[in-house]
Amino acid sequence: MQPNFYNGDRFFAAPNAAIHRGDILVIDPPGSVQDKPFIKRVIGLPGDQITFKNDVTYINGKAINEPYLDPYKARLQPGQLLTPNFSLQTSFGTKKVPANSYFVLGDNRRQSVDSRVFGFVTHDRVIGVVKMRFWPLNRVTFY
Repeated sequence: MQPNFYNGDRFFAAPNAAIHRGDILVIDPPGSVQDKPFIKRVIGLPGDQITFKNDVTYINGKAINEPYLDPYKARLQPGQLLTPNFSLQTSFGTKKVPANSYFVLGDNRRQSVDSRVFGFVTHDRVIGVVKMRFWPLNRVTFY
């Protein structure tokens, strides 16, 4: 999730917090054999229809604003996409995020292993919702 999060950052994640679009989750990724949690951003909630077209994310047919992607987009060459075009239907054979599940992506979308790779994250695989980064001190942030 660089440059938003780096290895060595320390944060507090609330294990039973309500989950909203845009929240940053600590998850136990489906199919993981590394016993290493991932940190990813919630893009889709249960029942959402998700499509990516020309680097714009559409939730239920409406474009959403993702300002946290601006540092990544600034590094792209003209014509390059940060997030390749796709939809839930073409990638997973379903139109909506299933009940009790989330669609999560890393902010560094060109290199992220996320729901595009391992599929939907069920609620029981959510370790917590990041609420505060407390280290390093010069990057303390509340979410």
